[in-house]
Order: sequence, then structure tokens, then C-alpha cells
Amino acid sequence: MAYHPRTIAPGPLMSLRHVSMKTYRVSFDATLPEPGQLCEAMAWITPFVIKKPPFQHAHVGFAILHRGLKRDYLVVCYWANHNECLTQIAVRDRDHPGQWRLADNESFCVWDMQIMAFERDQLVKHILAPAQPKLAGYLGLHLSIDGETSDR
Repeated sequence: MAYHPRTIAPGPLMSLRHVSMKTYRVSFDATLPEPGQLCEAMAWITPFVIKKPPFQHAHVGFAILHRGLKRDYLVVCYWANHNECLTQIAVRDRDHPGQWRLADNESFCVWDMQIMAFERDQLVKHILAPAQPKLAGYLGLHLSIDGETSDR
């Protein structure tokens, strides 16, 4: 299977317990997950994340709802312990659209890692490097890619 860029679109800012979450929607084709699907997925995964507060916590993170070829993936990441990205993944087979489960033998992929790299850079720029963290600066920036390829 050849690599092709995928559409990456920002979603709404959400709250997951005490963490402000930037959200993203990704799709292997032009059909992006709806914001309502993202809300449902986030509600499902809430009991499985941030069970106890980490010792140093920026109270920010991001979530990716990725419409893959055969499955939907929810990748929830939040920044904790000063510079760590704590991650939880849920999967839903397209055959069973309402049945999320925690990932067993699945993980994030190269398209999700593109978002993770962007988020890492924004964390360093707005939270870790400045003397005073700039949460609004971090929360205000999203990666957005249209997924179109060109023949240059």
C-alpha cells in the first residue's frame, strides 16, 4: 500500500475531565468524522484516561479521531509529568459502529504521528520554553492538511 497524504482537520476544543483538549479529525478518504462522532468517542473513553492526576500537569492535550480504511481510531494524548505525552487508544471496527474498545494490537499510525510532531513542537514553543506558559497560544494552533496530492 502506497503512502498518500490524508486530510487532517481541526475539531472543536473539548474538555476531558480537567484537561483542555484540542481535537483533530483524520480520514483515509474525503469523508471526515463528524464532530458529533468525536464527542461520542470522547465520552466513551473518558473513564479510561487521566485516572489520577500526574505530578506536573499542563492541563492540555489533544485527541485524534481517525477514520481508517477498516476501523475508526481514537488517539487521546495529554501532556503530563512535565514533558511526557500520555496516550490512550480506542478502536471501533466499521462493522460495529457503536462498539468502541480499548486498543489491543493497534496503535497510532504515521498520519497520527504527523499531528503528534506538530503538537510536540507547539508544546515546546508555548508551554515548556517560555518562562510563563502561554496556554492560549498552544490551544489556538492546529495542524490542518487538505490531503490533496499534486503531480509536480
